[in-house]
Amino acid sequence: MRVLWAGPFLAAVVCLHAACAAEPSPEQDALSIADDALLTPAKASDWRIFVEAGGLDEWDRSTLRNEAGARLSLDIHFETALTTGLRVIVSDRLDEEELAPPSATTTINTLKEAYLSWQLSPDETLDAGRINLRYGVAIGYNPTDFFKTDAIRSIVSIDPSSLRENRQGSVMLESQTLWEGSSFTALVSPKLATTQDKADFSADWAATNGQNRWLLAASHQFTNDLNPQLVLFGARASAPATGLNVSSLLNQSTVAFLEWSGQRAPSAIAQALELKGSEAYRSRAAFGATYTTEFNLSITAEHEMNSAGADQDALDRLVRRSPLALLEYLSFISEAQDLPTRRAEFLYATWQDFTVKHLDLSGFVRWDPISHGRTSWMEARYHFDRADLALQWQIETGQPQSVFGAIPTQREVQILVRYFL
Repeated sequence: MRVLWAGPFLAAVVCLHAACAAEPSPEQDALSIADDALLTPAKASDWRIFVEAGGLDEWDRSTLRNEAGARLSLDIHFETALTTGLRVIVSDRLDEEELAPPSATTTINTLKEAYLSWQLSPDETLDAGRINLRYGVAIGYNPTDFFKTDAIRSIVSIDPSSLRENRQGSVMLESQTLWEGSSFTALVSPKLATTQDKADFSADWAATNGQNRWLLAASHQFTNDLNPQLVLFGARASAPATGLNVSSLLNQSTVAFLEWSGQRAPSAIAQALELKGSEAYRSRAAFGATYTTEFNLSITAEHEMNSAGADQDALDRLVRRSPLALLEYLSFISEAQDLPTRRAEFLYATWQDFTVKHLDLSGFVRWDPISHGRTSWMEARYHFDRADLALQWQIETGQPQSVFGAIPTQREVQILVRYFL
C-alpha cells in the first residue's frame, strides 16, 4: 500500500480507537444500573449513518503498474412517520476516491431512494418517488431484477449484495395489495429525461427513467415452503418480459431456488455495439441451492445462463472487429448488470463468527466456461460495537481475450474502516 491512502485510513482508525475508548468500563456499567432502571427504553433513531474510509492497492495489467488509492464514503438512511400511515424514506451515498499515479480524484453522489409510503389499509400500500426496487431469489445473477440497468454510479465492491444496495432507485408509483397467502404489485415508472448526466451530484434521471416502464408481480403461497412469484415487465423500447421466482426449503439446512426471465430481443453484442441483428426469444436463468451448517457456514452453488450472451465464436469475431470492441461490450454488460457469456458457474460462501466471535468471512468465485476466465472476491470483516474493520481481496484471471482477462484491473486489495454514527 502507498502513502496516498494512509491519511484517511489512519484518521478512521483514530476515530475507531476514540469510539472504543469512550465505551464505559464494566465498573461504570455496574454503578449506573440503578439509574438505568428508572429510564424508559430509548426510541429507535430515524437516522442510520456511517462513514467509511479505506485504502486500496491495485495492479493494472493494461499499464503494467500498481495504483494506490484512498476512498472516503458517507452513507445516510432516513426514515420516519409524517402522520399515521404515511412515511418518508431517503437514502443517499457519497463516495470520494483518489487514485495515483497520476493523482486523480472522483466524487460521486448516489441518491439511492427518496419516496413517500402510504399505508392505505392493513393490506394495501402505495409508494411514490425514487425506489430501489430489487427482484430475484438468486444470489449472484438476477434475471428478474429488471430495474438494475444503468443504476450503479459508483462500484465500491463487486459483492452482489453491495451492487444491489448501492445503486440508484427508479422514480415510480407502486401499489401493493396483500390477502391471505397472496400478494399483487403493480407499478409504473415514467420517462423523465433522455440524456444521462454523469455530474458528481446529479440525480441522473435519464439513467433510471430514460423510458416509460411498467411491472406487474403476483405471488401465492401454495405450501409453507413454496411461494412462487410471477413477474411481467414492459418498456416502450423493448418487448414485454416474463419472469419467475421460486424458492423452496428442501430440508432444515438446504434451500433450493430458481430465477428465470424470457424476452424477445437482439443479442447482447448487437445491443452493445448498436448493430442490426435479428431478434429472438432470449432466456436468462439462475438456479441452485444454499446449504447452511450448524456452525454458521452457508454455501451457495448457482448455475447461471444467458442465451443473449456471447459464445466463443461471437467473442472471437468481436476481438477481430476492433481491439476496443471487447472492452466496449464489457462496459455495456457492466452497466446492464448482465451475464457476458452464455453460461457461468457461481459459488458463494459466508461464515459468521469464524474461529472467533464477531469475525465474518465471505467470498465468491465465478467461472466462465465459455472464455475460460474467473473472477474471485473475498472479505474478512470484524464487527466492533459501533465500527467494522474489513479486508477485501479481488482478482481477475484469464487470457487477454476472455471476459475476465480483458478487464484492466487484474488484482485489488482494500482495507476499510466503517464507523456508525
